[in-house]
Amino acid sequence: MDEAADALRPFGYYEPRVRSRTSRDDPNWVVRLRIQPGEPVRMETVDVQLSGAGSKQAALSALAPASTLQPGARLDHAAYELLKANLLRTALDLGYLDARLTRRELLVDPPRRKASAYLALDTGGR
Repeated sequence: MDEAADALRPFGYYEPRVRSRTSRDDPNWVVRLRIQPGEPVRMETVDVQLSGAGSKQAALSALAPASTLQPGARLDHAAYELLKANLLRTALDLGYLDARLTRRELLVDPPRRKASAYLALDTGGR
């Protein structure tokens, strides 16, 4: 049951109720799970900071507002990872070969059902 609960975390569900029932159907065992995901963790803060020579590039500035990772939205770990990847990829595509994430934090507070994401990209020079 722990595995089922853990599998829901990337989708923002940190307090599911999982019930299981096993039965035997010779020669196999059958496990049935009943999962109630509970209330999702919601994004409270999404803070993306840009610095370096490319910090004013429109393509970089547009990434955070276009992301599904927004305040009030359900926490989605894949959206967080995608935003990180898009920041780096876009900086590289624009010729900022030394670009790096200087801050990448995803803070989750399950009891409050809140999460905050903090990303800082330093583009470096061209």
